[in-house]
Amino acid sequence: MDIKEPFMIFSVDFASNPEECNAERRVTVERQLYVRDLAFKRVEGFYQGSREVAYVVLTPADGGAQRAVLELARRYGQESVLQVDANRFATLLFLNPPGAVPDIKRYASIGFFRQISAVEAANAGNYTKDGETYYGTVLHP
Repeated sequence: MDIKEPFMIFSVDFASNPEECNAERRVTVERQLYVRDLAFKRVEGFYQGSREVAYVVLTPADGGAQRAVLELARRYGQESVLQVDANRFATLLFLNPPGAVPDIKRYASIGFFRQISAVEAANAGNYTKDGETYYGTVLHP
């Protein structure tokens, strides 16, 4: 994931859903990402003890892509989205439910998003995996 611009990572999976249900949700959200002309990539995520399919979506500084990702994540009932800026600083955005104002309930700065080893990923408990490469957040770049 050699990305040089800001991006967001989110999922539409729920660990409590049957796989068929999560698969249907992924098909639908991918169509919605295409319709919105958002550049995205499907990756593997591991969050709060559950493996999930996640999406890395490029979010240039204009804000339109960021708003679209927040809208989709909220529509699919997600509690958070990972936002990574051009300097690779990562912020976890905790979302309000759909229809609530504002979109973001609170946020937490969680360090710098960078490549990590499989051992670091296992120890961290939360990571993103693109192919065979793991990514996570660390306090220093």
